[in-house]
Amino acid sequence: MTIKEDGRFGPITLTNVARWTPVNLASKLIATRKLFYEDIVTRDSTQSGFLIGWMKRLEHLAKFIEVV
Repeated sequence: MTIKEDGRFGPITLTNVARWTPVNLASKLIATRKLFYEDIVTRDSTQSGFLIGWMKRLEHLAKFIEVV
């Protein structure tokens, strides 16, 4: 199902999020965040110095989720 993005977390979003397991949802959010960080650097190369730290945080979060 394609959902029109409106920036709100309403009943349609909640219904679609409920279809994911917690681990799959977290993995999807981490993957989306990774793309977001990469896009920041693509748009503004002066931010590239932060990319390694951002990616390490995502890696630590992914490992934490595997443990929990």
